[in-house]
Amino acid sequence: FTIKVTLERSVSTLPLDSFGLFALPRYFPSLFGLSGVSEIVVFEPEYLKYGEIWSGSCELRVEGGVNDELDFLRNHKVLGGYYYTLALKPRGLKLLAKLEL
Repeated sequence: FTIKVTLERSVSTLPLDSFGLFALPRYFPSLFGLSGVSEIVVFEPEYLKYGEIWSGSCELRVEGGVNDELDFLRNHKVLGGYYYTLALKPRGLKLLAKLEL
């Protein structure tokens, strides 16, 4: 991906202000005889606070090679670009799936 965001104005909210829950990969390799972990978990925030939020125009290029897994993202429409900071504190994690190592 090549992403270029031109910051133009400070805004108070994001257009997707309530993303919902975060699905995240969790991976710990097998070391010293201990079994590894490869999972998909849901991160449930207890505390979520945005810092400054800036919006502006955005350019997005998806580049890859033959049989690239990113090919399905080539047809896209960019609505805008955003830059923001985020502080969060977890309430907990829920296991969605265990993956093979």
